[in-house]
Amino acid sequence: MREHGKRRPRLRTILLVVNLLVLILPLGSIYFLRIYENELVRQTESELLVQGAFIAAMYRQRLYEIAGSDEVWLGIPAPAKVQEKMEEEKDEPYHPIPATIDLFEDWIYEPRAKAETVDAVPDPLVLDVSGAILPVLKDVQRTTLAGIRVVDYQGLIVASTGYEQGNSLARIREIGHALRGEAYSIIRERRDDTPRPPLTSISRGSNIRVFVSMPIFFQERIVGAVYLSRTPRSILKALYEKRTMVLLLGLGLLTVAVLLGLLTSYTITRPVGALIGKARSLARGEKVERFPRGRFMAQEVEQLADAFQSMAEDIEYRTQYIRDFAMHVSHEFKTPLTAIQGSVELLQTHLGDMTEAQRERFLVNMTKDTDRLQRLVSRLLELARADVFEPSNESADIAAMGLRIRESFKDSDMEIEVAAEGGVRARIAPDVLETIIVALVDNSQQHGADCVRYKARRKGPVVELIIADNGEGVSPANVDKVFTPFFTTNRKNGGTGLGLSIVRALLTAHKGAIELKPGTVGGATFVITLPAENAR
Repeated sequence: MREHGKRRPRLRTILLVVNLLVLILPLGSIYFLRIYENELVRQTESELLVQGAFIAAMYRQRLYEIAGSDEVWLGIPAPAKVQEKMEEEKDEPYHPIPATIDLFEDWIYEPRAKAETVDAVPDPLVLDVSGAILPVLKDVQRTTLAGIRVVDYQGLIVASTGYEQGNSLARIREIGHALRGEAYSIIRERRDDTPRPPLTSISRGSNIRVFVSMPIFFQERIVGAVYLSRTPRSILKALYEKRTMVLLLGLGLLTVAVLLGLLTSYTITRPVGALIGKARSLARGEKVERFPRGRFMAQEVEQLADAFQSMAEDIEYRTQYIRDFAMHVSHEFKTPLTAIQGSVELLQTHLGDMTEAQRERFLVNMTKDTDRLQRLVSRLLELARADVFEPSNESADIAAMGLRIRESFKDSDMEIEVAAEGGVRARIAPDVLETIIVALVDNSQQHGADCVRYKARRKGPVVELIIADNGEGVSPANVDKVFTPFFTTNRKNGGTGLGLSIVRALLTAHKGAIELKPGTVGGATFVITLPAENAR
């Protein structure tokens, strides 16, 4: 039986948890890699912002050195909102520009269009400043690996580490934002027809490129912008560099997978394997021990174990019942058959030497034995039907049944006293209940009773029915034998010893029970319990 107070998980819950964990493992890994890649991109953006701020400061310083303290009407006025922000931040010691790129939300744009060839010419002062810082930019690129371009307020490239100097980037989204006084970061696709580099390549393994543009202010005017780009570190290279950590993570995932397998084995595989072993033992006719309960056993497995245990006990009981039944049948049939066989042999051998009285006596004995065999067969058929009886959904009125039994015995020497609560109904077909009561009354009559008391009452979910007689009663030595098939103390009067066995089989089929009340004096008292009609 189930141990109370222990709520066991359902098999479908275990399988759902296992499947979810198996699903989460790769999804979690993918999410982790995505977060890690996003951090790599943000790291690249932060580095470009720092480089852009430094180049813008260097450009302003060089412009100040060339122009001196005179007011320079170079560039375009900063928008009013930008000027207000600059005024607010004038007294603040630091003006950090945070990284804003997010691979989970930001759009990845197409590769940057090539710079356009235009007729515009940069301001000579701008060319002087740009020419002064260009060697520094190229020297810095050797370390930072970033593409660096400086454009003037018209969008013309005035200093570049590439080959587009003099062309215009005015139509590029990033430059447009910078020339309006805003620092701007963007991700673009990186298209390259060259073969993919090896795992340890420095920066060519990624298929995206980070672009950052930053305005250059001078005397509250926008005189140009710094435009930087770089491919972020490849996540494969980053993982290769962190291969020890990745290996530990892989071992962790493998451990989780092994633990999931052990969980499944402990909760499902092992109990089912144990059930298979016990089923094989049962098939070999061996006694099956009670199935052990695991701490994390699934509900369905526990229910299967309980059902199997119940089936094993039922099979064991049935097997023992069949053995005992076969032994009793053999014994009961053997006596009359032996008597008949002896009589037939005597008649065959000494028929001519016997008197008429002797032949008549042998024939009468043979008739009695054959009648007993016929009664035994009839009762055995009744017992077999009772053992496999399928109850219906009918119910019987207990008080009305008592009156009905009393009416059926009114012409006999048996008196029936009825004392039953009205309105009490039991879940049993009326004709089946009548068969049971009549069998008990007949049993009382065979044992010298002339009065039977019929009492019935409702006791919680069951109906209790008491049949008591004033017959010779049951001796203490026979109390435990009265329901044993073929046990009878009235064999000389034709008793088969199957009546009470049939009664108990019919009651068992209706989830009822019968017992002989012990300690009664001057008769026998049987107590029957049956489920009440409206009991749950």
